[in-house]
Amino acid sequence: MCVQWIFDRGAWNMTATNKAFAYVFNTPSEDHKVARVLSSNDPEKAVPLLSLDTFDSETQVKIRSVASAIFTALSGLEMPQYNVNERVLDTLMVYLLKHYPQLKKLGADGPAVQRIEACTRDKGFSSNDLLAWSSYLVGDKSTNTIQAGAATQDTSTDFTKHPMYLHQASLIEQLIQVNYKLDMRLSIMEAKFYNKQEDTPTTNEVSINTESNEPPAKRRRTSGATNLKDAWFTWYTQEPRMWSSTDAGTKYAHSTAKQVVAFLKLFLPDGFKPHEKSPRCRDEVLKLGETAEVELLAYLRGRDITARGAQNVLKSMRKLHKSGHLNDQVRRYQKLQAANCIEDPAPAHTMKH
Repeated sequence: MCVQWIFDRGAWNMTATNKAFAYVFNTPSEDHKVARVLSSNDPEKAVPLLSLDTFDSETQVKIRSVASAIFTALSGLEMPQYNVNERVLDTLMVYLLKHYPQLKKLGADGPAVQRIEACTRDKGFSSNDLLAWSSYLVGDKSTNTIQAGAATQDTSTDFTKHPMYLHQASLIEQLIQVNYKLDMRLSIMEAKFYNKQEDTPTTNEVSINTESNEPPAKRRRTSGATNLKDAWFTWYTQEPRMWSSTDAGTKYAHSTAKQVVAFLKLFLPDGFKPHEKSPRCRDEVLKLGETAEVELLAYLRGRDITARGAQNVLKSMRKLHKSGHLNDQVRRYQKLQAANCIEDPAPAHTMKH
């Protein structure tokens, strides 16, 4: 398959009259065939996709509310090129739900799992709802029919290799972990209530870490440079809001975003009043972030500073602020506040410079 795939790709089709045309149209077709083979599907047949239509209307509304929080930067924007088709988002959400137990098993502290669970809690649901939706997708007859052609296991000799069995095993494992953690929390609360031992939280936390089968958390890799406008957009649109997060793992990112946004506010000469309930709120936030980014970077270039990423800009702005070079911008910001030209939805403690 590999050799034939290479020769069929448009980039290698040296006999084609119009190589650009062949590359554009042949390559995706061959890549799709390879993707079908690698995912245990027939390379010549279209792959039917799962859909939210298998759920009742009330559950669909709940799931879409969670999806809107997860994919908040992919829909509802004024410019069409920034929006992803709603059907595509529904499909992505269905597969996220279907494989949620496996994602949880691979890395309970991973960014994908944390993001899904945070958005679920923000919308008033719990991990049990995620597991219930995932279980329904596997147990539904229509979804089983879709997946029947993709199964490669020999279920006639060993039923434990059946995809439904494996998925249910993952669900049961996650429910066991949930109950185990609940038992540990109850034990800690009872010990505190009856004053049986003073160091119960510490000893229990150690026992949880030693007895659990989860591998130790890996050191997080340093991410790439973040644009200033992206930090601004995330600060004001991400759900749940960054300033309300209590996750210790995102404490550093929260602190960095807060300081970057605080400096960006100084470079909006007319102030800003984002309306959170407006359907164009995210477009307004995006435009404000772009304006502030352009003004701030122009200010830095005027001082021969070429920093562009959020981290490097933050270091440069701290030095300028400490040396008093931003006093004029700070005074202008304070005047705008006094004139009610600024309505910041973030709490007051995040506005200090």
